[in-house]
Amino acid sequence: MIRNLIQKTRKPLVFVLILTILTAYMPVYAINGDTHVIPFVGPSVEKFNNEAARFIDSTPIKLPSKVYKFDLTEAERAFAPNVLSDQLGLWTSPLRMKVRDLTWFLPISGIITALLITDEDFSQVLTNDNRPGETQRDISRAFGHISGYAVSLGLPGLFVLSGLATRNDRLRETGVLQYHGLADSFALGLVLQRIFGRSEPYKPKSSRSQFFVGKNSFPSGHAISAWTLATVIAHQYSHKKWIPITAYTLALVASASRVVGNKHYPSDAFVGALLGYLIGKYVVKKYSKNAEIAEKYRLENSNQ
Repeated sequence: MIRNLIQKTRKPLVFVLILTILTAYMPVYAINGDTHVIPFVGPSVEKFNNEAARFIDSTPIKLPSKVYKFDLTEAERAFAPNVLSDQLGLWTSPLRMKVRDLTWFLPISGIITALLITDEDFSQVLTNDNRPGETQRDISRAFGHISGYAVSLGLPGLFVLSGLATRNDRLRETGVLQYHGLADSFALGLVLQRIFGRSEPYKPKSSRSQFFVGKNSFPSGHAISAWTLATVIAHQYSHKKWIPITAYTLALVASASRVVGNKHYPSDAFVGALLGYLIGKYVVKKYSKNAEIAEKYRLENSNQ
């Protein structure tokens, strides 16, 4: 019964995903300080070539005169160098922490510590002494696909191809940012998993929850990927409130399913989700800054 119910919920999830992308076909442009919504993106949008704004944040970009669309091929051409520089920035980010960062760093550290202490007991209660039932396995398999490799790699490609087909720069940019984030999260997560080497909860009792034993449970790679993708989408479409809610909800479900299915401990999923969120924020913040510089450069040269 539960299995049939889960099978039936897959189609609504796919529908929600498709609806999210279709809704994204209604970009918001800022033209000389005014906000315009274009319901159908196609050849007719070419008349906005010299006035359409590249829209990253939830509020229109306001400049003194004309605002120009950002050429995404510049970002795509610099994909590999950007990923390499991202790794340097991510690994050295703790060195740039300031005193005010302690307001969030200390509480987060406390939560992680509490989870690490209670991980094994919590997993045993949740999964009946680390032996999940058929229902839990079905839930884990069904919703775990949300953060699987097929979706993680296919979703950004869908955004890019849809953006190219419909001439929608926001869609195309979202896909590029997602690929940046996935590359960053994969590299960072892989190294951390090798460093900590934590054993998975479904392993023999003698090796459960142990660190530095050559395994890869901490942090959860599925959680990192899911939250990286969700954060990029939420940032790109923050002006449509239901899209961030949907994106983060799916990421939360995907992360939780790894715990319910006895694939990861709660701390694995929590740290993975946190890293994915921070990587997503890092990528969009860095890209937005680079895009702003490119726009100013283009404006200056267009006035010469």
